[in-house]
Amino acid sequence: MTNRHPARFRGAGLVCAIVVCLAIGRMALGWGAGGHQYVAALAVQDLPDGPLKILYRTNLGWLETNSSFPDRWLARKDVGEPGRHYIHMEDFRRTGEGEAIPRRYAEAVDAVGYDKLRADGTLPWTVERHYKLLVEAWSKGQWDAVLFESAMLSHYVADAHVPFHTTANNDGQLSRPPQNGIQRRFVSDLVEQNLRISDLHTGPPVTVHDPQATVFLALRQSADLVPILMGADRRAVDLSGGAYNAAYWQSFGATALPIAAARIERAGTILAGLLLHAWTAAGRPRPPTDFIMSDRFLPFAPAVVGTGIPALPAMPYVSIEARQAARGGAKVIKVASKLLKRDVAVTLLLPTDYATTTRRYPVLYLLHGSGGSESDWIDRTGVAAFVAGMPLIVVMPDADNSWYINSPIQGAYEDFFTNELLLAIDTAYRTRPERSARAVAGNSMGGYGAWRLALDHPDLFTCAASLSGALDMGVTDPGSGEPGQWLSDLYGNSGAARLREYHRDSLYPRIERLALHGQWRGPSLYFDAGSHDYLLSGDQHMDRFLQEHALPFEYAEFESGEHSWTYWDEHIRDALQFVQRHLAPPTAF
Repeated sequence: MTNRHPARFRGAGLVCAIVVCLAIGRMALGWGAGGHQYVAALAVQDLPDGPLKILYRTNLGWLETNSSFPDRWLARKDVGEPGRHYIHMEDFRRTGEGEAIPRRYAEAVDAVGYDKLRADGTLPWTVERHYKLLVEAWSKGQWDAVLFESAMLSHYVADAHVPFHTTANNDGQLSRPPQNGIQRRFVSDLVEQNLRISDLHTGPPVTVHDPQATVFLALRQSADLVPILMGADRRAVDLSGGAYNAAYWQSFGATALPIAAARIERAGTILAGLLLHAWTAAGRPRPPTDFIMSDRFLPFAPAVVGTGIPALPAMPYVSIEARQAARGGAKVIKVASKLLKRDVAVTLLLPTDYATTTRRYPVLYLLHGSGGSESDWIDRTGVAAFVAGMPLIVVMPDADNSWYINSPIQGAYEDFFTNELLLAIDTAYRTRPERSARAVAGNSMGGYGAWRLALDHPDLFTCAASLSGALDMGVTDPGSGEPGQWLSDLYGNSGAARLREYHRDSLYPRIERLALHGQWRGPSLYFDAGSHDYLLSGDQHMDRFLQEHALPFEYAEFESGEHSWTYWDEHIRDALQFVQRHLAPPTAF
């Protein structure tokens, strides 16, 4: 790296480069791919020598490339994703001498409401959440998750240093007179075409005491630069007579390019500080010196393509023929249960190399929804084809309508799962019988069950994934009529007693018990739902609750998705990528 001052960008060379690039300028998100790569590279360079720097330097190419992954994720139409890249700081009204924007997520929701906050932007809490996810990954020694969360953190930290990501007037459209296109002119036409990493400074990591305070300070500093850039744009337009010609770029670039360089440099030192702080908070674990990250467990998201080019599909295509052929590899076994006093049907998928190796494999327990059975996932989705080639055993048990709890009517299903099913699978098959190699996931009732089992038994499961889960089980008013009969079928006929039991089965106190003193001691959590799902309010309630408690979690709300097997057929693949990032790999032999 060189220590040449950013003022060197002023001059005729700048003007020529900008004039040429006008024909290919495009609207950029954040700093654009190049700027995000610079932030990641600077951060790694800024880290002190040692095992942390070795891990990131070994995987620098991957980290640079995937620091732009959240921009790719936008194509998945996750309703919450756009707002994670910015915050409209002026939309929060100053009260007294306090900060214009509340620091705590709960206070921000109280100020503007959940939906409006997502529209106004959630960038500071997104940075906080990925920082917490990074600490969790380091604590568990999940190296794929460490690199993935580092890339996500890199992106959002960089976004916090883009001045126009702190204002509703992000593209000059609210100015009078309008300054439409200011973000494109600043990021794409100016910065991307003229700023090179060799022009940037390195520096020591920022000392982080409070990650949230660090990102809020960065946002305030970015917001303070907006009027300066707007003024520079107006002066340049006046000087050029309203044309974006050489005179305009000479004037605008003299002010804007040094600002951009300083913000990218600052983002690098802050990212380095957060990476170092997360590693320290996890106890400074020593990663393997030869770990090489790949895209094998990345969430599915299409690559960004140019304007006018058809978007790539979000998911790899799997033919009907391939799905049907893979189903033939499933096997059904019976597990004798003393607790339930019957044999329980279980469908299994074994790795394709299971019969030719002596390796031990991680296990995913995949749970069905209400009214379902052990064959649901095989019959109604392509999961058998999706896991083909994965080093993973998938176990799909029948659970009637038990909700995976110990029901006085349905039976002791939770005890069956934890005391009998896991032992039976670990005894009969070559599993890795430890928490780090065991995951649980499910849809609807099974989504609740997955989280319930993992939260009640964090010593048994390293992660849990819920698809369209009934996560407000035990919280909402169960109503009367048919829901009342449903409660009777689960808890018995006594009205007062069944309501007490129903509320006792809420997930929320279980989460609170595992989050004592701000330290999360539970499983890694993932959940998603469609924006047209009738259970969506419960997922949004959980999203708000987890963010208010500053806990690590992954949540996606996919546009137009419904409570249906069409939705689960697609998004079980998202859950599979999540659990593989968090599961220990199979043994070598």
